[in-house]
Amino acid sequence: MTNRYKGVQLASVADHKKVADAIIAGRPAAAGEAMRKLIQEALDLITKRDALQVARRVPVNANR
Repeated sequence: MTNRYKGVQLASVADHKKVADAIIAGRPAAAGEAMRKLIQEALDLITKRDALQVARRVPVNANR
């Protein structure tokens, strides 16, 4: 879903690889931080899209 909002077909392999590499290396803090970044990016994209959709629904003269 968020990949479509970004205009890409596949998720960032490099970003997901950071998570996997940290897990494999036994570095849970690094894995957690990398995963949090991925999740935050997805949440930011969804929030931005939702805000744009709401803005499109509000009539131009709504405050008059």
